[in-house]
Amino acid sequence: MAVPSLFTITLNQIAAGLDSGAFTIQDLTQASLARIGEVNEILHAIIELKPSALAVVQSLDENLKTSGRRRGPLFGATILMKDNISVDEGGSTAIGTETCGSLIYPANAYNVVAIKPTLGLVSREATIPVSLSKDTIGPPARAIKDAAAVLSIIASRNPNDAATGAIPFDEIPDYTESCTTSGIGKLNFEIPRNTISGVPRHVLEDFKHAIQQLRTLHVEQAIATEFRVSMHQYLSQLKQNPRDIRTVEDLIELTKNNPEEELPHRDLIRWELASKTSPDDGQYKAAKEMEERFAGPEGISSAMEAHCLDAIITANVVETFKWNHRNDTIVQAPNRP
Repeated sequence: MAVPSLFTITLNQIAAGLDSGAFTIQDLTQASLARIGEVNEILHAIIELKPSALAVVQSLDENLKTSGRRRGPLFGATILMKDNISVDEGGSTAIGTETCGSLIYPANAYNVVAIKPTLGLVSREATIPVSLSKDTIGPPARAIKDAAAVLSIIASRNPNDAATGAIPFDEIPDYTESCTTSGIGKLNFEIPRNTISGVPRHVLEDFKHAIQQLRTLHVEQAIATEFRVSMHQYLSQLKQNPRDIRTVEDLIELTKNNPEEELPHRDLIRWELASKTSPDDGQYKAAKEMEERFAGPEGISSAMEAHCLDAIITANVVETFKWNHRNDTIVQAPNRP
């Protein structure tokens, strides 16, 4: 059976193809595995594949054939998980994590969508932590509606992640309902012009095109200490720890003695820095105080509220680093094809 291009296929197209019998979940999975086989020796992008993937999708195909209905919006889609998220048996759409740009920056580089939610909307349980005051989990995808669909599914309260207790609604919204140009109403947004210097010409052209599209819709312009503590906590909760890794120092020692970790090409500077830190350190306390100010009364969210803004739009992804606080949501949108 013919499978649509993996470069452009969306969740809606997967659903339509499965419903019509144009292809099976096994066809999609085999196409994804074949593509990984073609390029992974060069890209080294995929560390591990689910050993039982083909057996699982065969079961899903049989279930679909018997019941005649898909189980949900992600049924049949292949999912990639970032390697700091623990999964059973350890792939379209994906799940990534962000502390300071790890989700938004790669999505910008590869011209796809990504959503960095506010801290606490998605549980970080079973995720290797860097900074519990900044770590968030969000979906990159080819299409904004696909990313929204994934976010609606992975968002939830979790008693093992206290940050999710701040979710302000009883039922997670269907974020795909916002992926429309109809009924958008009046929105106010700001373009900080001082962030555009140095942006490539072709990016600026696409940026101007996007702003013009918004106007047609009548839209108006208007890190190391916490890693050490969080990692120790994460390691202590592992049910399987065959090498008995308990501390950042253990990680450093293991990495130094394992040629596959590619030292010195991939250095240990951040880990070694983290191993020497303490929550009682004065510099850490000062940095935390500044973070609290920027996440609160002196931050972007408060400024937007004061000026009745719905969004800030920039063509410079580096600028989002300044807005990456726990109360801030960031959405990366691709340039025109």
